[in-house]
Amino acid sequence: VLAAGPRRIADTLHLPGEIHLNRDHLVHVVSPLAGIAVNVKANAGDQVKRGQVLAVVSSQSLAQLRNSLAAAEARVALARQSARREKKLWQEGIAPEQDYLTADNEERVAEIDANSARQQLAALGLPGNGGNPAQFELRALADGTVLDKHLAVGESVRPETPLFTLADLSTVWAEAK
Repeated sequence: VLAAGPRRIADTLHLPGEIHLNRDHLVHVVSPLAGIAVNVKANAGDQVKRGQVLAVVSSQSLAQLRNSLAAAEARVALARQSARREKKLWQEGIAPEQDYLTADNEERVAEIDANSARQQLAALGLPGNGGNPAQFELRALADGTVLDKHLAVGESVRPETPLFTLADLSTVWAEAK
C-alpha cells in the first residue's frame, strides 16, 4: 500500500484501442424546410467557420411564409392608417366611437397576424426578408471540418435528412481496452 501520487508507469504502454470523433463536437446540418438545392458551397474535407454558408436552398414553403408576412405587414399599415383616421374623426365628433374602436381592433388583429408570421420564420431560424423570397442559406452551426456532404445542386432537400456532417477534429476520443 502506497500513497496516491504521480508515478511513471512505463515508458510505453501498448493497449488495443480506437480513436473516435469527439461526439460533443459533431454537428449534423439539416434543412428547416423542404426544397431544392440551388447552390452548394462546401465539400467534404473543407474547413468551415460557424455561420459560413454551406448551401443555398429554394423552398416554396418559405416563399409562402414570407409572402404571408409581407401581406400581414401591409394589412397592419392599412389598419393603422384607418385607426388613426377613425380616431381623428371620433375626436372631432364626426364619427361614432364604435367606428374608432372597430378600426383599433382591426389594427390589433393585423398586428397579431404579422407577429405570428414573424414567429413562424423565427422558429425556423430564417429571416423575414431576403433577396429571393423562396431562398435561404444553410449555415455551419460550428467551426470544423466537413466530414460528409449529402447534397448536390438540383437535389431535393428534406427537413429530416442530414445534408452535412461537421466535426471539430482538434480533439478526439481515444478508447483503450
